[in-house]
Amino acid sequence: MRLEIFLLLLLKEKKIQPNGNAIDIWKLYHSIKKIFESEMSIGDRIIKEIRENGMMGGYNSGHLGNIELVPYEEGLAVVNNG
Repeated sequence: MRLEIFLLLLLKEKKIQPNGNAIDIWKLYHSIKKIFESEMSIGDRIIKEIRENGMMGGYNSGHLGNIELVPYEEGLAVVNNG
């Protein structure tokens, strides 16, 4: 039941578009991934990017992956470069 509600919400917000009676599984995957990433804390996103960079054979360049911390008002903002 929860999955059905979740999919209906994604359809309503046009995050996924059905193709007849089917849904593109990759578009669904990426939509769900974006939702989960948007709910992560800054620390969790940095740790995730470091871990993924290491698993993909990354090298220590000082770059933390697909996020970038930039000055914003009186603090920092996270910019997704992915």
